[in-house]
Amino acid sequence: MAKSHVAEKGDLAQPDIWTHQCADHDALGSMISLSAELVRQGLHPRLRIKKVAPGAILLAARLGVPIGEVAPLSSGIHFLLDTCASHLVEPGFLSTHPNTRVIIDHHRPDDADLSALHEIRNREAISTCEMLASLIPASSITSSTALGLLVGIEGDTERLDLATQETMHIYARLLKISGVSRREVHKYLSYSFMPEVVRQIHTDLKDLISDLFRDTTGQDWIISLCPTVLDPFIMAETLRKTGADISAAVKEESSGLFRVSIRVGFLRAHQRDVPASSIARRTSELCGMPRGKWGGGEIDKAGALIHSDFATIRTALFRASMETISAGKTAF
Repeated sequence: MAKSHVAEKGDLAQPDIWTHQCADHDALGSMISLSAELVRQGLHPRLRIKKVAPGAILLAARLGVPIGEVAPLSSGIHFLLDTCASHLVEPGFLSTHPNTRVIIDHHRPDDADLSALHEIRNREAISTCEMLASLIPASSITSSTALGLLVGIEGDTERLDLATQETMHIYARLLKISGVSRREVHKYLSYSFMPEVVRQIHTDLKDLISDLFRDTTGQDWIISLCPTVLDPFIMAETLRKTGADISAAVKEESSGLFRVSIRVGFLRAHQRDVPASSIARRTSELCGMPRGKWGGGEIDKAGALIHSDFATIRTALFRASMETISAGKTAF
């Protein structure tokens, strides 16, 4: 990755590196690898990570990732990794000028995508870590950086179950550079919750609502919704890990204002063209939100902020999910 590609815009001395609002394995691995490459080129990048997903806490600690507020904003380039959706990024990134942005992402573009000076996309790649492992010279990848990339790739490919032949080739190369075993990689994929969070998850799950929807091809879809007092990202991810095809968590932020986090199983989302972003937008619409306030996101994760009540959101989300499934591909 050459400086000359972006040197004409702003001061590159201290670029900021961003990701979605809750950094997961793929986000952390790609951020660390890009940061290391920029440092190698004589720059001083800053990672802007306010929150880490529960499943990525161990990796964040292993990589020494700084978590918390970073101020002020860089006057130079702002890299955004592992997302291109305005609904999923930190508000600070939205205040940056499009001509200072570089987006590196593997997700399919959303209807409400962010604009940027440069965009590096590869919809064939299953993770952003796979993309960075291809963009950065192999001779520049350290053992620690390789570990982060490996965990990111495994995290986004369901421990390589969704990996392509190209993914496996890149993985094998990184495994050799890292000097670790797959067992070591798997150690950083385990969810790590504080005891009080575990207790709250069990309490919230008592109110879990699930439905089974059979599509026109005869395939069954498990749709699960759970109200929570936790960050809805945590509960939505928990539901996805338990096997729901479409999972959603709803938290009442204030009286009548609900934050909704939606997940769709990655493989089904792609094979059947059932984007979480479409479910978020349709749910918002059914709840009477104006178009400018509709939710959105990526193909496998999305969010919405809805003024309504829980019963209305529940009905709207199940209807939106079934409509999106029905509108998707019937063959693949």
